Amino acid sequence: MLFYAVDKAVVITLVLAFLLLLVLIFLSSKSSKAPAVGITVIYFFGLFNNSVPGASLLLIDWYEYLPKYQTYTGFIATFIGASAFSLGAVLVHAFARTGDSKKRIDVDQITSITIEKFAMVLFGMSVAAQLLIVVFGAIASVSAILSALTLLTTFACYLWLWLSKIGFKSKLVLGFSLLAYPAFMLLGGGFLGHGITFITSITIFLLVNKRPNGLVFVLIPAAAFAAFSFSVSYLVARTEFREVIWDSSNLDQRFTALNRLIDQFEWFDSDKQDHLRMIDIRMNQNWLVGVAIESVETGRTEINNGASLADAAVAWIPRAIWADKPVSGGSGNLVSDITGIEFNKETSIGVSHWLELYANFGIAGLFIGMFIVGVTVRYIDLNAGQALKHANVGKFIFMVFLGSAFLNTLGSFAETISSLAANTLAAILVLYVLNQQFPALAAMGRASKIRNTPLLN
Repeated sequence: MLFYAVDKAVVITLVLAFLLLLVLIFLSSKSSKAPAVGITVIYFFGLFNNSVPGASLLLIDWYEYLPKYQTYTGFIATFIGASAFSLGAVLVHAFARTGDSKKRIDVDQITSITIEKFAMVLFGMSVAAQLLIVVFGAIASVSAILSALTLLTTFACYLWLWLSKIGFKSKLVLGFSLLAYPAFMLLGGGFLGHGITFITSITIFLLVNKRPNGLVFVLIPAAAFAAFSFSVSYLVARTEFREVIWDSSNLDQRFTALNRLIDQFEWFDSDKQDHLRMIDIRMNQNWLVGVAIESVETGRTEINNGASLADAAVAWIPRAIWADKPVSGGSGNLVSDITGIEFNKETSIGVSHWLELYANFGIAGLFIGMFIVGVTVRYIDLNAGQALKHANVGKFIFMVFLGSAFLNTLGSFAETISSLAANTLAAILVLYVLNQQFPALAAMGRASKIRNTPLLN
């Protein structure tokens, strides 16, 4: 499956098909029969964002640097994976049984206030985790759990936004989180991606769980273009910006660097080579997939027959327990093994779930693996949606923790399994707090446990 000529009509068709799949997953997530919270949409959006912008460069003749046939080949393979993921997600939705009620329960005022307070506790735990990472960040196992707990800011926002009414203090913290969290990520570590992921997750949760008016769908494309333009501008200026952030602890210098970054903002312009170059470098996973296919089909490298997935199966075991754990290096090593390209050790290379599946089992494995991922993510998503519909807060938190482990689409499966383990431990801690501090809310969730679990017919 290696193409040495690019057909622009095929590229346009696949881009439109990607958009249709995104709409299909979104609409099925809003279903009254089997409601979800948006985890499946968030995953697919990550897949979309790391393939469609890069593939769109194939339609721009004046961009000079693109390895066209590798990108084209990789995009077709990625679409196969996206289709398999969507098929798995839609089939789970089609066969889901969601209990005896299709309507969301009415949350009384006392329960609403309790959930609101619990969300505030989640936010406090997230802030505490952010601070503790500074102290314990060098201890890998502890750092993994603390990083999982930082997700609680997102989950707290979910709960506040889900409730019909919240108090002034909660509104204040919610507004602060939405505005300050992305800025904190930029000023604290020079990372825009975490802030974009946070805002994207909140936006998708709102669109899936609320009934937006028509104006929202007019504003979303404009907001998306603005966010995309800022991301490209950031990538162009990222090296200079990070030099200040990483080398200086002076807040004035950091804010000066942020102001300079904002001043350098440019609307995305397809006539600017530096804008297109940043898309190619950061949003074109197709190229790596295409190089992998070329390397395998020309005999430079070979399929590893599940070796990295075998490593992933034991990735959850801490090295403190198993010092000689046979897990190969990071994502960069996996990419080098299948593509034959040696990358700079300081360069972060994302392997992506679909590339790793191809590296293990070829195109057939890519399709089957992404189908299984789609089934898994959608099943977790449905459980989270049903739990939220019945105000089973404990189960909702547990499920969104599990679902979040899959959302790093450019991480290896070993990283996904490690995140599942860390997120599970973090969820157990949160459920302990729920049972100790909010026993009535925990009991409400246990009482609804039998009738709010989606099962396959």
